[in-house]
Amino acid sequence: MCTGSLRIFAMVVVVLFAFTSAEADDGLLRVMTYNIHHGRGLDGKIDLRRIADVIKDAQPDLVALQEVDFKTRRSGGVDQSAVLGELCSMHAIFGRASDYQGGQYGNAVLSSRPFLSTKNHRLPKGGAENRASIAATVQLHKRQAVTFASTHFDHINAKARTDAAELLAGLVPASSSLVILAGDLNCSPDAAELHPLLQVFRSVNAEPIATFPGRSPTSQIDYILYDRRARWTVESCEVIDDNGASDHRPILAVIRVRR
Repeated sequence: MCTGSLRIFAMVVVVLFAFTSAEADDGLLRVMTYNIHHGRGLDGKIDLRRIADVIKDAQPDLVALQEVDFKTRRSGGVDQSAVLGELCSMHAIFGRASDYQGGQYGNAVLSSRPFLSTKNHRLPKGGAENRASIAATVQLHKRQAVTFASTHFDHINAKARTDAAELLAGLVPASSSLVILAGDLNCSPDAAELHPLLQVFRSVNAEPIATFPGRSPTSQIDYILYDRRARWTVESCEVIDDNGASDHRPILAVIRVRR
């Protein structure tokens, strides 16, 4: 074979290898969950800019937020998810859990990608307050979308947490997109309430990680869970020190997404 033919053959091999690698591996997805305590830090001050700084420093693709205010009196009538979306240069969607102080209170999703669709799921009643889960679907690549949901379970009633877990777990098998569920589940990793979720999800952390209380965390009640149907691997998972911006510490997981 002549030198020119060898050169062409080598170029073809390189191109085919690059194409195959791109098909097999779509890169890294940075996922974050953060209970922001309506922006109120450990110093008692509401400051969305420092919440935004924590998020921006982590450079996430998807963020699940809990304890988010929408035009409540205590937060000065601000649409907190919209403000955080603007400060972080991300798309934002709020999901109402309950009415509160002339506005609403609930969860939110921030995304670096545009939303294909969104839906707010009302969770079963029976706890201390109304609960919900806001889900947003985004495109990962041409052939795969992911539905990313932010939720906040009841802090008092174990049955309410179990009912919520069963409802959300039941939605996964019928979903045409892969699902990531993140949020404040208000229970420990060995709690029975988590069992329905762990039938359809895997946790990004194999061992417990302390996320609460914010000043000196001693227990895990915040989670990032990903679809068992996904051919993904967790590259890293960490609890971020937010310097008292909230009463919870956020989790950041880096997931390698494979088609």
